[in-house]
Amino acid sequence: MKHKFDDQRVTVQKTNLKGTLKNALNDAKHTDRATSRRIGFIIMVLVFIALWIIDFDLSLFFS
Repeated sequence: MKHKFDDQRVTVQKTNLKGTLKNALNDAKHTDRATSRRIGFIIMVLVFIALWIIDFDLSLFFS
């Protein structure tokens, strides 16, 4: 049975741990710049929402 993401990712192959980590690092080096920006923006928004929910005082950084 073929894995669902075999065509997009090389890290789903059955290899040893060293081969898996090497494939993952190689795959991470060849990411799309727009995708990286989008993920970064989403992470920033989620962090600010989490800080707002716990009522973190941001004035500590601006005084």
